[in-house]
Amino acid sequence: MAQTGPTTLVLDGGCGLELKKRKAAGERCSYDLTLFSTAALRDTPAAVDEMHQDYIRAGCTVITTASYAATRWYLDKVGEGRRVPELAARSVALARAARAAQGADTRVLIAGSVPPLGE
Repeated sequence: MAQTGPTTLVLDGGCGLELKKRKAAGERCSYDLTLFSTAALRDTPAAVDEMHQDYIRAGCTVITTASYAATRWYLDKVGEGRRVPELAARSVALARAARAAQGADTRVLIAGSVPPLGE
């Protein structure tokens, strides 16, 4: 049987803490404790794209969407619950675009990120 994916998976470091670190370093990157990485997804999507590309360049074979707080529960806190479909789709589109930009369509997988089911 032919192998279709990588034999060893190297996961990225996730989105939230990395984006928080980049914001603290003065990079143009939105982050807050209400929306976590979804703040960057909403306000500074280029920062999400750059983060994904950096992870791919570092050798990751799995990148995670910046969708942890792209849920009605989190977005309702800031009056934007109606944006769930838009932001969830954007998180996937950015991951796919970063993967394509790095020529990594066949070697990098994309994992979705969701919060605990209670949220």
